[in-house]
Amino acid sequence: VAGMLTTPFDVVKTRRQMVGASSSDTHLGAFAHMKRIVQNEGVMGLWRGNQTRLMKLVPAYAIMISCYELGKRLFGEVYQS
Repeated sequence: VAGMLTTPFDVVKTRRQMVGASSSDTHLGAFAHMKRIVQNEGVMGLWRGNQTRLMKLVPAYAIMISCYELGKRLFGEVYQS
């Protein structure tokens, strides 16, 4: 859910990185960029690339949570004894 909610901000970040420092768009804030994307591409433009992003995030979160739980078990046993 968090990945889907933050996708519009990731889209804005990626677009700002793509235009480079020479563009006048670099001085616009995130919400101004979002407004421009909605005007040009519609609301779904803010979620462009969402499926690809989730394909990256879901395994990464699964690995992170698994490592956290494993570490909790291992270090929990060490500190309890």
